[in-house]
Amino acid sequence: MTHAHLTGLSDAELKTEVADSKKLIEDLVGAPVTGFSYPYGEWDARVRDAGIQAGYQYAVGTGKGALDPSADRFALPRINVRWNNVPSVLLRKIRARGVGC
Repeated sequence: MTHAHLTGLSDAELKTEVADSKKLIEDLVGAPVTGFSYPYGEWDARVRDAGIQAGYQYAVGTGKGALDPSADRFALPRINVRWNNVPSVLLRKIRARGVGC
């Protein structure tokens, strides 16, 4: 809802940020929202559990490492893609994560 640092929120605030934002976006786009991106890439077990309870199917953070399909669906690393990333930069970022292209 507000791009808050989720790990520092109370349980009630955490639920609002994670669950209510999902519902709001679904209402706006008229389709299910299945993925969650942890604001600032920050999460802990409590934040992860809030995502599961809200009904997300996966979540991504800013963790490093190879993109592994067998990894925890709520601890997936993401690749930071900026508006000005040319294809060669994006390809380099993907390859750095161990994904063949």
